[in-house]
Amino acid sequence: MLELEQNLDCVFVIDTTGSMDEYIVAVKEAVKQLMEKIKKETNVSSVKFAVVAYRDHPQDGNSYGYVVKTKPLSEWNVIESFVANLKADGGGDTPEATLDGLNEAVHAVEWREVS
Repeated sequence: MLELEQNLDCVFVIDTTGSMDEYIVAVKEAVKQLMEKIKKETNVSSVKFAVVAYRDHPQDGNSYGYVVKTKPLSEWNVIESFVANLKADGGGDTPEATLDGLNEAVHAVEWREVS
């Protein structure tokens, strides 16, 4: 068991473009399993999770619902519910907003100071 004396913040960045349709169920299950494993195998004061979902850059004004959608650091059950409701949708030939998702995870998520 990993022993830490501080908090643990974990952010999942998930591709939810239409091309992920056949994989999204497996991704959701993997996130759920990872959260359970982290909760069981770490000894920290507090564990918080967040999710950044991204799609494609807009084409012809169509943002496919969102380019980046973030669920801030929360308890595991809040994140589990958020992830369960993610759908792979939209997209075209425009570039995926992968770097936007990563940027959001680094700069927009309010990481706790001691984590």
